[in-house]
Amino acid sequence: MSASAARTIDDRYRIDALLGEGAVGAVYRVVETSTGRVLALKQWDASVLNPEVRARFLRETGALDSFDHPNIVKVFGHGMTGNVPYMVLEYLEGQTLESLIRERGALDVALAIDIARQALSAIKELELDHQMGKVSEEDLATMRARFEAQALEAMAALEREGRA
Repeated sequence: MSASAARTIDDRYRIDALLGEGAVGAVYRVVETSTGRVLALKQWDASVLNPEVRARFLRETGALDSFDHPNIVKVFGHGMTGNVPYMVLEYLEGQTLESLIRERGALDVALAIDIARQALSAIKELELDHQMGKVSEEDLATMRARFEAQALEAMAALEREGRA
């Protein structure tokens, strides 16, 4: 859904800007109309909705609702606009790790280690919640795979610079 197609979602969230688009939908910066609070809203694309994607949405939302960890984004709510699900998240300013690496090149070793510690702390929390049945094995495996890919990319960059 483009920002121009719907200026508000559920008469509660005014779309301020498109932050990004991915394989299954888009993320917007929104303003909660009742409070003026700036949030992020992840909305799935109706063209990719099928039972598997809908189940993934419910799993992801349910799992994230219970987290309170400094390295895991907070979920403030979710809903449906027509048949299209959305999730309301904490809005985080700044840049992604990917854009930071593109901008700076290989990261300083101390910064790379700090980022890795933060990511591992979040994964540890996910592991604990998985043991308690709050996070599915599939979601946990996806998180691990993303982290491993980023770690391998960072190590390759360090090797190219002769620092690993």
